Amino acid sequence: MRTAVLFVRVTKKEQHYQRQVEDLGAVAQSQAVQVVAEISEQMSGGRRNAGPGGDSAVVGVEPARSHSE
Repeated sequence: MRTAVLFVRVTKKEQHYQRQVEDLGAVAQSQAVQVVAEISEQMSGGRRNAGPGGDSAVVGVEPARSHSE
């Protein structure tokens, strides 16, 4: 079985990425792809204020959840 890591991103604090995770999980399942991890990022696309050469971001990596319905 093929494996994949889901990467989701939102650009505003009040946005949530759960729908993206669910949609991508469903696509992976339909393609017989095992999701092994989920990476989420919350970042403002208009700012570059993290220090030398980088964007500020909050990034989380979690073990994959079951995406079966």
